[in-house]
Amino acid sequence: MNLLKLNVSNISKTYLDKELLKDISFSISNDERIGIVGRNGCGKTTLMKIILGEIQSDNGFYDQKCRIGYLPQANEIDGINLGQIINNQKISKNIRKLIRDLDLEKLKYKDISLLSGGEKTKHLFVKAVMEEPDLLFLDEPTNFLDWKTIETIECFLKTYKGAILTISHDRVFLDNIVEEIFEINKGKLKKYK
Repeated sequence: MNLLKLNVSNISKTYLDKELLKDISFSISNDERIGIVGRNGCGKTTLMKIILGEIQSDNGFYDQKCRIGYLPQANEIDGINLGQIINNQKISKNIRKLIRDLDLEKLKYKDISLLSGGEKTKHLFVKAVMEEPDLLFLDEPTNFLDWKTIETIECFLKTYKGAILTISHDRVFLDNIVEEIFEINKGKLKKYK
C-alpha cells in the first residue's frame, strides 16, 4: 500500500533578485530514502524550511500527512536537553540503544554550551528521532562527526521504519542511506534513481 507522507507542488522562492527555487514538485511515500544535493546556497535548506513552515514560499504549496523529525544544519540546541531525553521512560528500546551506541549518557549533565559540534549533532539527531516520526528531515547529518559515529547513525537509519529526506555533501553517507537523489541546480529539481 502506497501511503503518501508529503506532497510538494510548484514551490518557488526568490531572495533579492535571485530565483532560488522554481516550480519544485515531488512526493514522498512509505519508507522512501531521498538525498538532496546541490551547490552551497542553491536552496536545499530553504526548501526544507519551507516544508517545515519556517519560511514562506513565493508560490506553490505542500501537503504534509505525517509527523516530521528534524535535524537542523545549525547546531543550535534549544528545548529538550539530553538529560530529559535519557531520563524519559517513554522512549523506545531502539532509541535507548541509539543513545548508548552514540555514547551520549556521559553527556546528560554536561552544560549544553560546552558541547562540541559533534556532541551537538548527536544530541540533535537523537532529539529528531526520539518520537520515531514518520518522516525524517536531516540537514547535513554527518557534519562534525567522526567515522565511527557516522557508521552508528547509518546503521540506525538503515533499519528506520519511516521515510528520510536528507541534505548532504557526504557521498559515502548518501550511497549507504538513500535510494534516490534530488539535485537542485539553477532553481530546478532533477531526480536520479
